[in-house]
Amino acid sequence: MKWLGQYIQSFTARFRNDVYLESLSTTTETSALVVDSDGKISKNVTSGVNLANGADNRVVTAVGTNGLNAEANLTFNGSTLSIEADSNTTTDALFIDANSLTTGSAISVDVDDALTTSSTKSLIEIDYDKSGVLGASQLHILEGININLSDAATNNAAAIQIVTGVNLTIDAASNQGSINHVGYSASLTDGDPTGVGFLSNVENGGVDFKATSSADTGDTFTMATTAHGATTLTTTDDDAEAAHFEIAADGDITLDANGQIKLEPVAGNNILLDGTVTVDGGAVGGLVSLTSSDDLALVATGNDVNVDTDFFRISSASTNHPRLYISATEDATGSGMLVFEKDRGAAAADGDRVGQIAFVGEDASQNAEQYATISCFATETQHGDEAGSVVINVVNDGTERNGITMTGDKGTAQEVDVQIANGAGSVTTVAGTLELTSTGAKFGAGIPNVFGSTIKVLPSDFMANEEPGVTKTLQFVDNDASGIKPGDNGTELLAFVSIPEGMKATHVDTYADDNLDFEVYELNIHESVNDLSAASKGSGNCNTTLNITDVDATATNYLLIQVITVAKADRVWGAKVTIAAQG
Repeated sequence: MKWLGQYIQSFTARFRNDVYLESLSTTTETSALVVDSDGKISKNVTSGVNLANGADNRVVTAVGTNGLNAEANLTFNGSTLSIEADSNTTTDALFIDANSLTTGSAISVDVDDALTTSSTKSLIEIDYDKSGVLGASQLHILEGININLSDAATNNAAAIQIVTGVNLTIDAASNQGSINHVGYSASLTDGDPTGVGFLSNVENGGVDFKATSSADTGDTFTMATTAHGATTLTTTDDDAEAAHFEIAADGDITLDANGQIKLEPVAGNNILLDGTVTVDGGAVGGLVSLTSSDDLALVATGNDVNVDTDFFRISSASTNHPRLYISATEDATGSGMLVFEKDRGAAAADGDRVGQIAFVGEDASQNAEQYATISCFATETQHGDEAGSVVINVVNDGTERNGITMTGDKGTAQEVDVQIANGAGSVTTVAGTLELTSTGAKFGAGIPNVFGSTIKVLPSDFMANEEPGVTKTLQFVDNDASGIKPGDNGTELLAFVSIPEGMKATHVDTYADDNLDFEVYELNIHESVNDLSAASKGSGNCNTTLNITDVDATATNYLLIQVITVAKADRVWGAKVTIAAQG
């Protein structure tokens, strides 16, 4: 047993620096025992602290001025801070107010990952699961992340402000192994097929989407949508003009426009089409040049190719080219056609030119020269009595002149008139035999002896009359005094001349070694003449042109030229008849 001094010594040693209260009873008093700065103990009746709802890991918050509350919905176990806000309806579960930030962040997540094994993680994860069934006419709007950056200030004109809603940087120090970066990934499944993977609403004049080259930030691609949905895709090369635009489709490319599809390269550039171009039930307009590096095939399965233009030119620098082929490949007797079609849009008129082919070259001074034309005219346009003409002109002495004209007679059915050559000195050459279908007559080369506007009467075309007798024939002397020699004195030399159809005889010349008398008559093949003098068209002397009464050619008439010799020494050389067109 300790004696009293020992107890006092023991308490003195214990309470020399510390105060101990033992075996305290509980109480509802709110007063608190406090120690001031001098170490004095006193009682405080106003600042009592009372902890409510205490439990492990709960975060304690202040209640008034002297209370504490261990929050059941806010816990921290040393690693994870958990907020349970199941009962929130219109308030925020987490609210951060950082009004004075300059370079800091309202939320900063710093992860230093030193793992060397497989892992799958998210730095920020939003997991939203909806199980409630909406009732009729109920509206449910959910936004996973709502970022609202608003500037309500009126800034200085020289100020510079850059605001970025989301700034994403993904980097790798090495490209060794398989490193796949995805800046943005959206997956929208099920629900109505009207979801939007990316929605941009930028004030008109701004850019909805911009991509920048990693090699040069001045090389860009932009996409901008303005009023009425008008959208522009723009590529930019700030150093050159190499910002090419390519659509590499592993399939078809369809441009389905309610309006026009326009391809508008800068002047001096081309639209290059590599392969086959098919136009399905539409039109290609505005082309300035269409160039193919290989053969070009134009196929219209609808059978018509229409070109509306003033000039259609085919050119080639190759010898004997270009050539225009119209190929008919049907196994039939028909052929292709080159059709000139004239439509005035009003009633046709006599004299309308329906079509023309012109042959144009150059002269020795390299001036353009039109050397020939083939033209078709509508000479008569009255319905039921239409008639046309084809005119072939060639240049002569620098002037275009008519060489051949074929004209359908507008007054007579089944009659086509042909006019050949131009000018009295023109020569028309017929190779072979000329046959007159109307009479069946055939004319070989040199018969009749028509030369221009004259008919030559050769010595062989003469015969003697009956008066000298059958033994007094004509002979042709082939020595120095050549010519037709009469068989007797006073022999009459007779020549018979047919006048070409459509022509008339106007003058007759006979040629002899003396000015012998001669006379011209008009006779007919189907009748005899009792009074020859009644058929006379004029008389004169050899070596002098006789202007006879004009004789129009008919189907039966002919001219008789009668030369009267006076001695067997007379020599007759020949004659000619001058002709002209009737009318």
